[in-house]
Amino acid sequence: MLQQTGVETVIPYYERFMRSFPTLHSLAKAGSDEVLKSWEGLGYYARARNLHEACRLIVERQGGKIPEDYADLVKLPGIGAYTAGAVLSIAYEKPYSSVDGNVHRVFSRVYLNHALSNAREEKRYTRGLAETYIQIAVRGGISPSEFNQAYMELGALVCGPDHYLCERCPIADSCRARATGLQPAHPLKETKVAVETKEMEVGIIWRRQRLLLEKRNEKALLRGFWGLPTVEVTPGSDPGQSLAFLLASHFRIDGIHLKELFREQHVFTHQRWRMRVFQAFCDSSKSEDSESSHPFSFFSPDQIPVLAIPKAFRKVLDRYAGRQLHVVAAIIKDKPGRVFVAKRNADGYFGNYWEFPGGKVEPGETEEVALAREIQEELSITVEPTRFLWRETYAYPFGQLQIAFFECEWKGGSIVLNAHQEGRWLKPDQMEPADFPPADAGFIEAYQKELGGAEIP
Repeated sequence: MLQQTGVETVIPYYERFMRSFPTLHSLAKAGSDEVLKSWEGLGYYARARNLHEACRLIVERQGGKIPEDYADLVKLPGIGAYTAGAVLSIAYEKPYSSVDGNVHRVFSRVYLNHALSNAREEKRYTRGLAETYIQIAVRGGISPSEFNQAYMELGALVCGPDHYLCERCPIADSCRARATGLQPAHPLKETKVAVETKEMEVGIIWRRQRLLLEKRNEKALLRGFWGLPTVEVTPGSDPGQSLAFLLASHFRIDGIHLKELFREQHVFTHQRWRMRVFQAFCDSSKSEDSESSHPFSFFSPDQIPVLAIPKAFRKVLDRYAGRQLHVVAAIIKDKPGRVFVAKRNADGYFGNYWEFPGGKVEPGETEEVALAREIQEELSITVEPTRFLWRETYAYPFGQLQIAFFECEWKGGSIVLNAHQEGRWLKPDQMEPADFPPADAGFIEAYQKELGGAEIP
């Protein structure tokens, strides 16, 4: 975990990982999804895959004992000179150097070599110094583990990248960089690889209140994780066109309406994704149970937190679920006191549920104006909101919903269902809360209590 990541960041991940996999054998037996989930958010996920595979091979070939031989150790996935040196010196007290970034920085400054022209040459130079001096240290009675960890701590606490506390350094008098004032110039900087920006389209696709997630394949970035359907934009294509093609070709989902919600970006080591996020609803997928180059499934919201989903997609889902949605609903009565309810179309999040007609409050609108407009659009009738009844805030997987219910007077027109599949007139005691979305169900229960003599809270 400490490869490419600082100690402060690693500690909570390490503690969580060790609770899940306290022994080498427990990690070896774990599934890849479980391992990636425990590593989720730490990045550089090849480390987790390599560690998992290395443990499996150690159990299979070494009887569960980590090799004490350098040549055998570096054959394991993810183990190079630094890790092998750390394991052999700290666990087995064998005289192998372990040059991490901290150790490299100390040696590059203390034994400054002006003949070196680039970072690669300097790294070879400091590794050679470490290998020489650990042998000298051992002959002088210093253990390999003490030698390596002392230099690691010196680099971490005293000889830092941007701060060098030379007055606290035990070898400051021997430091060539300090003598010449060249601490900031060393270690030599590596040539940075340009971060490639990719334009991506990401789909939040629902089917019967279940979210579509695909298993990232072995050739893709973030392989092995679950993620939202994602595709690089084809140059010159219209917004959503590349995603629509992906959904049709790989998931056999077509004929849906993709609505763009927001844009998000995420930066990987050498790649930046600029994501346009779309939402859509589908009745079914023809290929869910068939062979596919993109294994996928639909998950209920309560299943999603336990899946291994990388930060790029968690960021999108968190923003999606955190959206503030302001809607209004109309209680329209006829003369016998029945209330009009409408059945939602099948392709929405609450497809085939009943609801009170209404909709979204647009910027600059009052709730009353928005409600009159929405009813005109949905039912082709004119209404006037006359009495505020109830307000509810509800957390859905698709956003934080604030909904206000108003009693409305029907002013004119005949009902035409423009946005629903069916309409009914029901007395309040005929309404079954389970047939309605939770926010509507909450209102029904309060409304029935009011009609029974108690006031709406």
